[in-house]
Amino acid sequence: MTSRGAGPQPTPDMPSEANTASGGSRWHRPPGIIAAYQSEPWTTRAHTMVRWASIPMETVQQELPSSGEVLEIGCGHGLFSLTAALGSEDRRIIGTDIDGAKLVEARRAAEAAGLGQDRLEFVQVESDWRPPVEQT
Repeated sequence: MTSRGAGPQPTPDMPSEANTASGGSRWHRPPGIIAAYQSEPWTTRAHTMVRWASIPMETVQQELPSSGEVLEIGCGHGLFSLTAALGSEDRRIIGTDIDGAKLVEARRAAEAAGLGQDRLEFVQVESDWRPPVEQT
């Protein structure tokens, strides 16, 4: 007798009917990102999975400049920041968020992906924080 839900379940990195029914392209995550969140709590893994599936992160990161600094406001677990940093070795990403616990997980994911603070940094800010404006 098998229980409901028994057997292999589709995962974002595994092709299946469920994953490819809608094209499947957003269900494929680069291996560095998959590995980066493996040791995080299931709630974080589930959240990042849904975020990846619902937002075309690879497409958006390709629209970023290939070099220079990029600021993400409200980075949460750092999934987009991580994607952007892995998208170009010449980018430096700064992710900001008000939630320190999420930033701890984001830093662990960056470390697991082999990204140091020279390429990807996460900063906790207050809810009323505004980025500094450069005078030209």
